[in-house]
Amino acid sequence: MPEASMPSHGESPYGLQSPPPGGFPLPPGGGAPPGGYGPPPPGGFGPPPPGGYVPTPPGGYPPPPPDPYGQQSYGAGGPPPPLPPGPRKASGAWYLWGALVGLALALLLLLVFYKFFYPELSREAQLAMIDPGVLQQSNIDALQAEIDAYRAALDGDVCLAPPLADAAPLFRPRALALPEGGAAGDDGTDGGGGGAPPPNLPPPLNPDAGDNIESATVLVIASGDESAGAGTGFFINDRQLLTNRHVVADALGSRNGVVLITSKSLGRVVRVEIKSVTPANEVGRDYAVLEVSEPVNHAKLALQPQAQRQERVGAWGYPSLNTEMDPQMQALLEGDATSAPEIIYSEGVISVVQRGTGGPSIISHTADVSHGNSGGPLVNAAGDVIGINTQIRADEKSNRQVNMSLASDDIIRFLGENGISYDLARNPA
Repeated sequence: MPEASMPSHGESPYGLQSPPPGGFPLPPGGGAPPGGYGPPPPGGFGPPPPGGYVPTPPGGYPPPPPDPYGQQSYGAGGPPPPLPPGPRKASGAWYLWGALVGLALALLLLLVFYKFFYPELSREAQLAMIDPGVLQQSNIDALQAEIDAYRAALDGDVCLAPPLADAAPLFRPRALALPEGGAAGDDGTDGGGGGAPPPNLPPPLNPDAGDNIESATVLVIASGDESAGAGTGFFINDRQLLTNRHVVADALGSRNGVVLITSKSLGRVVRVEIKSVTPANEVGRDYAVLEVSEPVNHAKLALQPQAQRQERVGAWGYPSLNTEMDPQMQALLEGDATSAPEIIYSEGVISVVQRGTGGPSIISHTADVSHGNSGGPLVNAAGDVIGINTQIRADEKSNRQVNMSLASDDIIRFLGENGISYDLARNPA
């Protein structure tokens, strides 16, 4: 048998390395590891190899080559390829954008659902849902602002309204209870409620009567302890003029109530006294007689108790829609007692005369009137007063407005009941 070759330096025939100089290092802290090294294998560790163990070479074993990867050597093949990158985590910004998009989609779906199952409410239904207490407080705040403006504008005996461009309408006529039923007119006609129209329409309004009407018509301003308002009035005799009760209602019962009138014919502001008024609880009637305490330059208008459908009429007065743009009105509001706005004229025809029992006759006409015309004359072609403009009623659904005047036949009765003189117009030709 050939002689067995000796193992190389530093190796044992069993492939084991010889212990380094000083022996193998002990665990950190010295001594055996916890629990010891354990029992020897069955049969022991066996005999040493022939010739004994090879001693450690001088200087010890060379260190292993450096590992560029900080790990054990992988041989000639080098390190394995790096692992593929994992899925990228979403940042916080992407989460935010996702939440916003989701919220927008949810709101869109909710809106579509609401529009489909809950159609838009009518104006009546919306008004029915409004809290009456909120509306009442809103009205109170608006009125208080208007009152404060009037008080701040007072200068001596002149009641100055606030600038109309920023103020509420000068007055708001109260609801007028229309009489029910009907009766034939005293003149033997059907009172405009039916039958054939008159064969010949009255001629157009007489332009020569305009100067007389303008001289007789005035702007009325009334103020009380807590509120103020304005309207129109017209002279019926030398010292007395007629207007609506609601025009001077702010001064009625007020300790410091004041009523003033002015016009271009008067040329100045004049203080007047309330002579007679209809009771506040009287249905339909709305009259007030004012009286000057000194002679003034003016004309007067006659009353015509007859009126019929299709008759041409004209309305004279001081509607706030026009007077708020008048520089003379602005000068009056700023304290110039010699300034007065221009009077406004509009023309139309009588649509119907509604005659009732227990109340005045109501004339509906097409001459334009608005807030500020209350108390002004409604005249016929001859320039005689056939009614006093008192109320407007609007229908929002049809966008139409009905202009209403109290007929002169009831005005004549009211004046007679209170001993007020007036001129009666001649019957129309």
